[in-house]
Amino acid sequence: MSLEVVLELQRQHAHLRALLDRCDELLIATDEGTVDAEALVTAVRVIAAALAEHHAFEEAHLALVGDDPRHPSHHAALALGLDDPSVRALAAVLRDLRDHLRREDALLADLVRTSCSGF
Repeated sequence: MSLEVVLELQRQHAHLRALLDRCDELLIATDEGTVDAEALVTAVRVIAAALAEHHAFEEAHLALVGDDPRHPSHHAALALGLDDPSVRALAAVLRDLRDHLRREDALLADLVRTSCSGF
């Protein structure tokens, strides 16, 4: 896998984490009643769109996920969880998505080190 692909995936992960942070803030504010629920709904839609784009890019570069057949189904479960309107379910999906990104970030960091060791 090229270094450019790895760097793009890292950029996408950073963007997703920023969207998750915003959604977490809105989740708390909605729960406290200081923000209208529509702002949270919009934030979830933005995350869902960014996640779909990320999954498509990642699937186009399957070498990243290797032969793990669970990876695409985990992506599908994360995306499906964003459709659940309950706040408790949303909090769980956001937590799962953060964990997923952490695992992939560790893999990407190894790929960057491997790619750069030849220089």
